[in-house]
Amino acid sequence: MRSLARSPPLIGLIVSLALSLAVAAPASAAPCKHRNATPRSSNLSKVRSAVRCLVNRERSSRGIAKLKYSGALTKAAQSHSKNMVSMEFFDHIAPNGSTPQSRANAAGYPGSFLGENIAWGSGPLATPRKIVNRWMDSPGHRANILNPQYRHQGVGVAIGNPQGGSGATYTNTFGRKP
Repeated sequence: MRSLARSPPLIGLIVSLALSLAVAAPASAAPCKHRNATPRSSNLSKVRSAVRCLVNRERSSRGIAKLKYSGALTKAAQSHSKNMVSMEFFDHIAPNGSTPQSRANAAGYPGSFLGENIAWGSGPLATPRKIVNRWMDSPGHRANILNPQYRHQGVGVAIGNPQGGSGATYTNTFGRKP
């Protein structure tokens, strides 16, 4: 039996294989685009995309399936973010009584298993990266992000904050259809 130390062609093959695997790393290893973007009315679709990417990165790094985009959940989340800013409240239940469930159902999402994360930040604390990091540092928000039963997500981002100031307000709604 020959040892690897005496078999340069085999070592070369192993090194070549290792290098080719490193070069062929999956695209998911690339950083999420726009993760450090300051939300503005002109870049909200990029900011929402960055949040979806960062949430999925947290899930996939732990072997949990990525969440699929849901237009209905995005509509519900966007509406809630806008309402929190315009009505100056910060809660999962709106002053009109709407809940994550009623908002998702009204937007056309038939699922009954839902979760919702909300956050707001100003200046450098309003970037997608900072918002997702804050959610991951909070046990309840982290549980929503890492819940393997969820299959879909929608992200809403509104310019402004629930206290009437600058910044951005985020809603991430999670769901699973029956």
